[in-house]
Amino acid sequence: MVRTEIAHIQTQAARDRYIDAGVAEVEVWADKDERRCDVCGKLHEKRFKVTEKIPVPAHPRCRCTIIPVVEPDNQLVVRDDRN
Repeated sequence: MVRTEIAHIQTQAARDRYIDAGVAEVEVWADKDERRCDVCGKLHEKRFKVTEKIPVPAHPRCRCTIIPVVEPDNQLVVRDDRN
């Protein structure tokens, strides 16, 4: 149960970061291994607007996560503060 609550918090924190960064959509990512269940398999690579309710975690002990959708035209800008 604690693991699932932590997953809820991690998803919300990621969503907030993506909103702050101007990301419009996220994609659900479920590991492609023998432990992936049918529920997660159906959510895998499904896209949601970052402002929508995102169904992750989908169940107790869910291992799904969300990743930002960045179109190929957009370039990722990385700030390097090292001198």
